[in-house]
Amino acid sequence: MIEAMTTNAIGTLMLTYSINEAIKQTPLNNRWIPLLSVALGLLIGLLVGMFYSPQYFMENVIIGVFSGANATWLNQFIKQTILGGHSHE
Repeated sequence: MIEAMTTNAIGTLMLTYSINEAIKQTPLNNRWIPLLSVALGLLIGLLVGMFYSPQYFMENVIIGVFSGANATWLNQFIKQTILGGHSHE
């Protein structure tokens, strides 16, 4: 169970981060990205909860929401640590 939840959390985080990076290329105002990230994480958590491991549905939804929120944190971490505070936007 723990291994599956860890895999789900990392997969949801990376998928949400990738989708967020794609959305940043659109004319959508970037101030909505954190909220959109949490909503995407929730949606991904719902889908994983329904199809991958339905016996842990609520756990997958919670993991999805937290992974969506952490995708925003991951973006800031990469931008400020690896890129030295400079953005490619």
